[in-house]
Amino acid sequence: MAVLESDLLYYGALLLPANNTDPVGGGIDTSNQFTGNGLNELMLTQGANPAGQADISDFAKQFVKNTNNTNNLTKTVIYIENHLRQATSPGVFNIVSDSVNDDSSKMVRLKFKNSVSDNIQEDVVLNGITAVLSVGQVAQSTNVTAELLTVTGETLTTASGNILITRGITLGMIPKGLETAQGNFSFAIESTLDGTGQADNRLTSPNDGGATPIDLTYYQTNTYEAGIPIANSGTLTHGTSQGIWVKRICYNGEVPISFMQCGLTIEGTAL
Repeated sequence: MAVLESDLLYYGALLLPANNTDPVGGGIDTSNQFTGNGLNELMLTQGANPAGQADISDFAKQFVKNTNNTNNLTKTVIYIENHLRQATSPGVFNIVSDSVNDDSSKMVRLKFKNSVSDNIQEDVVLNGITAVLSVGQVAQSTNVTAELLTVTGETLTTASGNILITRGITLGMIPKGLETAQGNFSFAIESTLDGTGQADNRLTSPNDGGATPIDLTYYQTNTYEAGIPIANSGTLTHGTSQGIWVKRICYNGEVPISFMQCGLTIEGTAL
């Protein structure tokens, strides 16, 4: 019998304050199940500093629990499905979907900084499974975000397929069923299942909950093959949960983003 997707439920931590001053993290809060794709269940609205000032990082903690009654999930890894890498080589963006339904009624709005830190925005109308190119040729681009919008009305819409974004190398994708991709997020995995690590507040780097507080290691992998194994040698035992810290960076001078998604994904083999 398999561990079904419906058996893996996301919950908040006991400490998820509505401010940046109180402690955050701790154990799992099974009364607070996350059900949506937006970050409003986990993070607060956070503005960026003006250009030239420091970036702002904030943290929050969630859990994924294996609620299956008998089966464990092995070879379990975590990755951010909609993470976009930075583009350091010259060129234009190449965008293509694996679904014909991501057609000319939709466009990808790219936002990024160029090599001299100018904020650039460009809309690229899609053409289904035929690749389309951006117009702007820049030496490099950082802080890349991508929003999928309707051409008429410019409202957020979901991807019918996986929308791949490349520029010399594969940067990432807007996954099927999501609306955005960006490079603002990273994640850290607590070293034990059912962990209780916490931070002094949302703007302070958390610890692992052990006897000696340690800084966690954060990752931005975006595929199963490069995914990071969970605690317990990669086995999410039935009835247990894995604590995951999410770190968001609001880059200085960043163009405001009204809607962000962190496509945190857990994947493994049922035993």
